[in-house]
Amino acid sequence: MPTVYPSLRVPASRRLAMFRKEAAQPNWVGPMTWRDVRLAKPTSHTGLSGGRNGVEPVWVTHDGPAFDRERYADEVVNLRHTGWFTDNHCNGKARGIVVALPHGRFLAGYHWDDNGERCYFGDLYDDEDDATRAADSLAERFAEDARADSERFDAMQDAEGHCEAVASDVDMAYQARNVSARHREHARGRIEELRAARRDFEEARAAYEGA
Repeated sequence: MPTVYPSLRVPASRRLAMFRKEAAQPNWVGPMTWRDVRLAKPTSHTGLSGGRNGVEPVWVTHDGPAFDRERYADEVVNLRHTGWFTDNHCNGKARGIVVALPHGRFLAGYHWDDNGERCYFGDLYDDEDDATRAADSLAERFAEDARADSERFDAMQDAEGHCEAVASDVDMAYQARNVSARHREHARGRIEELRAARRDFEEARAAYEGA
């Protein structure tokens, strides 16, 4: 796992690409304990990476539950749902997770089933219900950000597909430009449309990559 977890403000798809790039270079040793999690040192844990979400400390893993006493929020309290959709195609979900620690303390986080990401936040709770509500809220917030990122990605893909379709039309129109004046005018119009399509694609890509 990466030694430092990137900010959750980085879109989920890009975080996953970063993890995949570093996955071939593990650097952890020794068993994981709660003390290791708090210190978040790469040499003292087996699956959790420490970082920050803005100013909030977070720990993340893609290796399944990091704690023995871990449950989904909707299994602790009847939330009347089993997670929040993370894209507009309803393929992925984020579910709140609650960790029971010793001495009646609890942690909150979320699990994203699209890539197995489990993110734990640093706040400690004395009441399991409070931790459950917090976990559900964290999952909802993550899902909202993920849906917005998914929308930008879909818009970029749509713009790219439109560019390719117009470029194909331009190629055919250009080859027929000498047939008549009408064909030449049609070719010029398609070229202008291609320029506009390329501008739209660049704007969509900038919106996605700059998020």
